[in-house]
Amino acid sequence: DYEAILSGVAGPTGATGPTGPTGATGVGLDNVTTWDPGQSGSYTKGEVVSYDGKLYVVVNAPPTGTPGSSPDYEAILSGVAGPTGATGPTGPTGPTGPTGATGVGLDNVTTWDPGQSGSYTKGEVVS
Repeated sequence: DYEAILSGVAGPTGATGPTGPTGATGVGLDNVTTWDPGQSGSYTKGEVVSYDGKLYVVVNAPPTGTPGSSPDYEAILSGVAGPTGATGPTGPTGPTGPTGATGVGLDNVTTWDPGQSGSYTKGEVVS
């Protein structure tokens, strides 16, 4: 165990060293393809596709299924969904549909009368 008994004053800061060399240029996201189910069978491994606001790289070619649910695509970049937009105006009313079949009616409905309730027959309709 040692205990400091003297401490000196810090010296001046030295000069900044030279700047290091520039690093290699990174890989960009040029030629991103918008996913098209009719063209997906021609996508190659490593190809980047956009689908539903996200970017995916093809990991198995030719890919099958849809990006986001198929293991042939791997998500590489996804954004945060923006707020829901305002509701648009109501569209025009569509044409009236055809008349449906006539339903079964209730003829001879009897209004309920407590003085007559003992005389109602089985199957009689009472309102």
